[in-house]
Amino acid sequence: MNLTSDATAGALLMAKGIAGGIDALARHLRVPKKQLASWIDGEVETPRTVFLRAMDYLSRALPK
Repeated sequence: MNLTSDATAGALLMAKGIAGGIDALARHLRVPKKQLASWIDGEVETPRTVFLRAMDYLSRALPK
């Protein structure tokens, strides 16, 4: 796992916590839960479109 993968997985992990779990985040991002888990674990590189949706979710969910 490289720095970019670490940052991406960290962002997904943060989003998972805010969303209330992997099921809720998978629904929000419109991806299969198993695939989302593999991205969070750093097993597979997260597609850019999913990462951008996660960043959008975090930007709206985190306090300003």
